[in-house]
This record gives sequence, structure tokens and C-alpha cells, in this order.
Amino acid sequence: MTSVGLPTELVEEILSFSWASSLSIDQRITLMTCATLVNSTWRAIYLHVSSRDVYIPCPSFAEHFLRTLESQSMANRLCRCLTIQIINATRTAPAETEMPMERTLASLLYRLYDPSTPLVPNLRRVVVQYHDTGFEGIFNNWSLIAFPRQVIELELRYSFSPSMPPWLSEALRSKHKRQINRPPWTTPSIRTLTVFGASESLVFGVGY
Repeated sequence: MTSVGLPTELVEEILSFSWASSLSIDQRITLMTCATLVNSTWRAIYLHVSSRDVYIPCPSFAEHFLRTLESQSMANRLCRCLTIQIINATRTAPAETEMPMERTLASLLYRLYDPSTPLVPNLRRVVVQYHDTGFEGIFNNWSLIAFPRQVIELELRYSFSPSMPPWLSEALRSKHKRQINRPPWTTPSIRTLTVFGASESLVFGVGY
């Protein structure tokens, strides 16, 4: 029996929809792995879609992404959006513990910061997704000090697991206080700042 492949347009629609979906880290890594194994068409379309909207699910992939950029691949010009997921898997001391992906975020933005010859000249949007964390990470490790100047949109998303008691997530929001003793810093290239699920103190801290 002769197998009939899906039309290229349908494959692109499937992969674009799947890639843009709200996936867990494990689900996204599975998609990253499997999409390239179907056939050459799926692989080519996946590489195009994933190079345009880049997701960083773990520190090792951040290093892989940087190596890809340093080799001057199509990802350099295609990358428009960069999303990094920071998840507190153990839920231990969410307001105090610096997680590996927080260090990865700061390191990645620092290495992408090159005003003269940017590795990703068309990068316009950065999304940071925090899950089951406190609200100090974006300030504690100076994640945004070296921020790529070509980026004009920054989105910060905070969410909590359904299994976490609502009173606990609300307590994290209400008890978070803006640290006024930190030296001020700015990201002058940002024209649009979007914040979801954060405390009022954090919104005030990043907005002023």
C-alpha cells in the first residue's frame, strides 16, 4: 500500500499550532524531538517554525541555541520571539532560591547583547514564564541588565499549579514587597511591557 503524505500547508499549520500551544517543558521537549523524525518535510518546517519563535526549556538547549547562532544559521535572521520557562519543580523556598533557569536567562540575554553585531538582529519580543515561583527572580539576578536593544516587547507571566492552594499563591502576591534599596536600571528599548499574574509590587517595580 502506498502512503500519502500530508500537504505541506497542513503540516505547517499543525506544527505552528502545536508550537504556539501552552505546553509543559516535557511536552515541548517531546515535540522538539519527534517533529524532526517524521520525514524531511516535517523536519524542514519544524526548524523554520521553531527558529522563528524560539523556546528555551532547559539550560542545555540554551547552549545549543547559542552554538547554532554562532555558526550563522537561518536561526540568526528568523528569530523574532524568545520564550524562556522558569519552573520551580520542587516548590522549595520560591522567594529565596535561585533556580538554574534564572541563571540561564541572565546568561542568555547577556550573550545576545551586542549592539554592533547582534546575533539575532530581528528579535523583537522576549517572554519570561514563571511557574510556582516567587516574584523576586527578575530583580535578584539582574536578568535584564544586558538586554538586547533590538527587542521592543517584554512579557512577564506568572502562574501557579492547580494543586497549589489559592491562599498560598495569594499570600506570595500580597507579601511581596518592592526592594527600594536596589540601584535603578532601565531597558530603554522596550515600548510594550506586559505582566500577567504578578504582585502589585512587581508591576510597580518593573514599570517605574
